[in-house]
Amino acid sequence: IGASPESLVSVKNGIVTTNPIAGTRPRGATDEEDKALATDLLSDEKETAEHRMLVDLGRNDIGRISETTSVQVTKYMEVELFRYVMHLTSVV
Repeated sequence: IGASPESLVSVKNGIVTTNPIAGTRPRGATDEEDKALATDLLSDEKETAEHRMLVDLGRNDIGRISETTSVQVTKYMEVELFRYVMHLTSVV
């Protein structure tokens, strides 16, 4: 059994959102290690390219059912800390 922190799609008050998560690093033992791992994650070309692709796919998919020019990325490629790992996250 597994669980994902990623919300594939949510509809609330007529607003559709998706939360792409791509890019992972383990958590560090200290705040300093977390910062170093987060910097490494943000500078990893493969991880950031994969994340950009998911954000673009989310924008495209939501754009198909939305009013023209209404799709926004409200959070882009931020490092979010979870109990054992950190991920790159966005909100479309």
